[in-house]
Amino acid sequence: MNSFVKELPLSLSVGKEVKELVILVGTKRGAFIFFSDAQRKFWEINGPHLLGYSINNFIFDDRNQETIVLTIEKSESNQQLVYTSNDFGKHWLPSTIDHKVDDNAIVTCIATGLKSDQNTFYAGLSTGDIIFSKDKGKTWTQLLSLYTDSHLVNSMIAEIQCHPTDRNKLVCLMSSFGIIEINLTSKAISKNQNILYHFNKASKMNIDENGDVVVLDDNGLHSLSLYDTNKQEQSHPIEGLLIDHRIASYIVDPFNIKKIWAYPVNGIESNRSVSADGHPGLYFSSDGGKSWDRQDVGFPLVNGWFSVSNKSTSNDGCENYGLYVGTTNGTIWQSLNFGKSWHQLITNLPEIETLNIGLIL
Repeated sequence: MNSFVKELPLSLSVGKEVKELVILVGTKRGAFIFFSDAQRKFWEINGPHLLGYSINNFIFDDRNQETIVLTIEKSESNQQLVYTSNDFGKHWLPSTIDHKVDDNAIVTCIATGLKSDQNTFYAGLSTGDIIFSKDKGKTWTQLLSLYTDSHLVNSMIAEIQCHPTDRNKLVCLMSSFGIIEINLTSKAISKNQNILYHFNKASKMNIDENGDVVVLDDNGLHSLSLYDTNKQEQSHPIEGLLIDHRIASYIVDPFNIKKIWAYPVNGIESNRSVSADGHPGLYFSSDGGKSWDRQDVGFPLVNGWFSVSNKSTSNDGCENYGLYVGTTNGTIWQSLNFGKSWHQLITNLPEIETLNIGLIL
């Protein structure tokens, strides 16, 4: 395990209740954990953990402030797909997964349960199964198979989140179908009738407490509502980019889902894309994607031929929140002034697959 401390020149108030920030970074060659003081001025990194494994999901359980769950992209059997740690990576334990789950399954997404149910996690698999854990990720049981519904067979489970108002429901984003809801008691599958979109390779979703939704697919960003069909609209294209650009990932304001930062790239396939025109930067919208302003101060002016994955951008959730972008060339970019300028937090990591942030209170 390696560690170092880096001091950054800029710090902001993040709220008296936050003691420490934790950034969980999953790469093609292992997992890394960053720790920071509350002011985000001093950073320490430890890792790599599970060296050599490709980490495609990596989350911190902010309910109990100790459990970390990660998943690896491929394994010799599904019994080593999921690992947990309760001591910030000092020790890792492989989880036990229901024997009903196919050995060739890959975990496509993972989510914590409700705050009132501190030990519960949910995960979606490439085989269409949803599995859950009631013991902090140590053992996993099959909840149901979504592919029993013929309409869902060709769609990947891209995201799972708890319903914002109904504790008995999960909301699932299906990559080429739409948004579905699952009743945890009856295990019934229903399409949300307020959302009429059929998505094109949807990959990311955010839901706020009011049921407003942002979804990313290959056609761009969609602003939707779980409750109101009149709120459905697709974001306007970002002007001044090549025709073949697409949005690789986005970040939403933790307190206002209408404020969005989008990262555009050239290239249809995620493993063959680069920053749009080789000029990396984000575009900010304060109105749900109707208008955009470019924010690229600090990024390379030319020859920035890297990209991002849909899971490698995030905010830290603080009162004066920071923005973070993890790239395919192993760099994490940070902004502490709402995107107006960016600086490198770390360089020379392996290719970054996923980036999530937890707050220690």
